[in-house]
Amino acid sequence: MRAFRIGRVRPEIRVEATNVFNHTSWSAPVTTFTSPAFLTFTPARANNGPVANASASLASTLGPRVVQLGLRLEF
Repeated sequence: MRAFRIGRVRPEIRVEATNVFNHTSWSAPVTTFTSPAFLTFTPARANNGPVANASASLASTLGPRVVQLGLRLEF
């Protein structure tokens, strides 16, 4: 956030960001013994929870990179 004065007007600029580096969020390993992907890690999906055949213990993931800009004027 940055605010400054220009005469009687005071603009304020805001920048908010989440998951700036966009790293992969890994789900828990597959623990089904008969699965061909047994004990492998898979990337978790951002909005729908873990990928199929993965443990449901990691339901919250980082999601995609999001940047939000805002401008506020006080006069």
